[in-house]
Amino acid sequence: MDESRSSKWIYSWALVVVLSATSCQSGSNRPDASDRPVESPAGLGSDQSEASPFVMVLGIGQDGGVPQAGNVLDGRWNDLESRKLVSSLAIVDPGASAFWIIDATP
Repeated sequence: MDESRSSKWIYSWALVVVLSATSCQSGSNRPDASDRPVESPAGLGSDQSEASPFVMVLGIGQDGGVPQAGNVLDGRWNDLESRKLVSSLAIVDPGASAFWIIDATP
């Protein structure tokens, strides 16, 4: 796959992810979903009962790349030369207690 075709493929997937994340409704069609407290992912703030969907960059840890997702002690987060391109995202919908992991590796 040539570079321009690869770039178009990546931008197309990025557009799908963004549109999917922004089209989610903040509520749920399950009547009990908004009654439960929702825990935010580690370090992202306090509990919320009606949190909006959000996207979290996970990195390339599932492919054995660096830095590993969730490893804040890895010094390679600050070393730009040892970092690799991000290929994995999580779409989290706290209102529905659901999440999706998107692997956008070309």
